[in-house]
Amino acid sequence: MSVVELIEEQSSFGFTGRINVLKEADRQFLGVILLQNGKIVSSQFAKKTGTKALFSLIVCDLEGLEGFRLVVEPEIVDDSDIEFKLDFSDLKRQAQKIYQEHNDNKRLRPPEGLRVLINPVFVESGDKPDSTEFLVLKSMTTYNKISDIYRDCDLFDFEITKALVSLRKKGAIKVLK
Repeated sequence: MSVVELIEEQSSFGFTGRINVLKEADRQFLGVILLQNGKIVSSQFAKKTGTKALFSLIVCDLEGLEGFRLVVEPEIVDDSDIEFKLDFSDLKRQAQKIYQEHNDNKRLRPPEGLRVLINPVFVESGDKPDSTEFLVLKSMTTYNKISDIYRDCDLFDFEITKALVSLRKKGAIKVLK
């Protein structure tokens, strides 16, 4: 059963508790989705929290990127655990938009092994980066390998891809082979 199907099922009867996301191979904990009275109220996945984690998990599931098992556990969800409130219809609508963006930008994603560096000339005299470009540049101060940037940066993959393309066009980054 997919993540979306399971959330729909649990939402339909006002479930309160958690959906644990475990790695299929060794049952290692990968993330969690919390529901309260059928509404999604919190999530964690791939070093992300909130709606970013939730939609990253859905995209990962739709792409078949990682085999995982979903385990439903009834549990009391405290008000302090609530990060947001999202009903299933809103989840479905937003997930469709994000998945479309993901597909539109998938072909632009650079190869995983490619290395990039911040162009020092850009830092001194280049255009001011927008907020997503800034987060990608911030990640690049620690990592220069594309796979590490995607793993470290707290953005959707398509947002990172768009920022890298934009930064490349602005001359803000240098590509190393």
